[in-house]
Amino acid sequence: MKRDDVFVTTTENLIQSFQVGHLVSATSVCDHECVWTFEVVARTAKFVTLRNVRTDETYRVGVKVSDGEEWTLPFGSYSMAPIVRAAVR
Repeated sequence: MKRDDVFVTTTENLIQSFQVGHLVSATSVCDHECVWTFEVVARTAKFVTLRNVRTDETYRVGVKVSDGEEWTLPFGSYSMAPIVRAAVR
């Protein structure tokens, strides 16, 4: 019996990922009016390069995946570090 009617879904299709050219943002935990906006300028399988739109600084950081979306910590890992998520544009 031929199984042409079976639809296969992989987890890669369901993950929201960083894409070059998109703008993403993060809000400060302490001050909701403090917002960082980044442009995704480069992308590899495990890293993303973000450019801060306001200061023009670039950050090459590792990408993590949880709950079906990619995220990263552009300023490093500390207790109040802003989290940049691929789904937040």
